[in-house]
Amino acid sequence: MVFEIWKLRMVIPRIFNLDATKWFLPRNNIRNIDWAGIDYSYTIMNPLTLHHSSVIPQVYQVLGREHEAPMRLQRWYRLRDSVGSPTDPPHQKARLVKEYYIERLEGEVFDNEREAIELYYELEAKAKEMPDDLKIGLEHLNSRGIECAVISEVSSIKGTLNLIRFLKYKGIAEYFAEVITPAGRFSTSGDLLDEHPFKGSNKKTGEIYDRLVSYLKGKALIPSRCAVIGDDPEQDIRQAKLRGFKTIQYCGIVDRGRSESADYVIYSWSQLKEVIA
Repeated sequence: MVFEIWKLRMVIPRIFNLDATKWFLPRNNIRNIDWAGIDYSYTIMNPLTLHHSSVIPQVYQVLGREHEAPMRLQRWYRLRDSVGSPTDPPHQKARLVKEYYIERLEGEVFDNEREAIELYYELEAKAKEMPDDLKIGLEHLNSRGIECAVISEVSSIKGTLNLIRFLKYKGIAEYFAEVITPAGRFSTSGDLLDEHPFKGSNKKTGEIYDRLVSYLKGKALIPSRCAVIGDDPEQDIRQAKLRGFKTIQYCGIVDRGRSESADYVIYSWSQLKEVIA
């Protein structure tokens, strides 16, 4: 009966076009959390607000070479469409480019021209948006003395620095102690703190969580007192749950379907107040 009620609260809002956030039914909230690892894309950052059809022409308008924009834009589309599977939606393919193919992006779209690349990253960071109530959730975590870190699948140093650029532009870098990616562990000012513990790891196999458990152990933290927040049912939720972390699935930007490994499912960052005491 409990399982059926849980399924109903996920389905009813869609059937009747209701606000899903009002159907959120928290179970017993989580207590005694010391640390939270938060996913980046589709959790902190909404990539659906970024339109390359606008950003790339802006780059070449600023450079005074507007005539190049159509050709560069076509290069972007060719690169985007060359990754992932044929059934992946465009926004998912764009995500793959940013996480795994930064070098191809810089070379194939911009011919490795540093001025154009830096301008692109700057305009991109400004174009991306974050959830409207993200700061409410982050402030709640900080007010509870919970240390927060960004845990991302971005695989390169360049990609990680672009992530940090976004945090700074949006005024949320102060809420995080560090940023952890397969490129290493970084401060929110962009300094590489430690490369080796996380280098080459990933969320797909869960290896980044294995290494995270070891890293947190050195800080006298155990997974059962740590939470992972993210959108992806497999990479953010199931793999983290297998390592003993508390899991909170965020479906406020893209709803990929509830993971059975999620301890909680939220549709807005404000709901963290109901989940984490």
